[in-house]
Amino acid sequence: MIEQEEKTVVGSVYDRVKMLLLNYGSKAEEVMLAALKRAEELDANGNGFRFGDFDFKGLKEKLTEMEVKYNPNILLRIMERDYLIIETTYKSGNQHWWNFTDRKAVESILLSSGKSSREKSGEDLKYISIKAMYASLEPGKLLEALESISRKRRLDDIDKRLFKKIVFEEMKNIVSLIESMKEMESRFEGELKVLYRIVDLIDSLSNKLIKE
Repeated sequence: MIEQEEKTVVGSVYDRVKMLLLNYGSKAEEVMLAALKRAEELDANGNGFRFGDFDFKGLKEKLTEMEVKYNPNILLRIMERDYLIIETTYKSGNQHWWNFTDRKAVESILLSSGKSSREKSGEDLKYISIKAMYASLEPGKLLEALESISRKRRLDDIDKRLFKKIVFEEMKNIVSLIESMKEMESRFEGELKVLYRIVDLIDSLSNKLIKE
């Protein structure tokens, strides 16, 4: 048994899988899909010899079948070390096995449509489009800026110009994103919380300016 060092992570496995896909795109999707295919293959073989859900050699074979030619080593380390989506169950000189920390969460995201990144359904394409628009908004920076000026008792001219820029250049995009995400709410729970927080801060700052 491999001893795992304790790590502090944020969010559910479902959220971390979505974040991995957001940050690493189709390569992450293909590696996870290959791992799931290998796990399903081992499941179909019954109670045969295995040390986990999938192994490196079998995963590589699945990637080859998918015509994916890059080495998955780096992504596997990231999935285990940074996102805790998988965990090592056995490692030797010529073998490496992992378990999914929540296999159902990975399956629900990758296999609900039964398609890889090269065979997107209309809903998949809509999800990707909304996700890209959300990322382009740079919500983390926007939230940080609004929280910074909201802590001030009075806004100076620089703060007011920044607030005006956000309202006139970003507000319509934020509202549009919220409406789009609400149609796929189960897939955008975390993102919606961030956008609602941004809207709350904008409303609070509006009230502060009105009272000045």
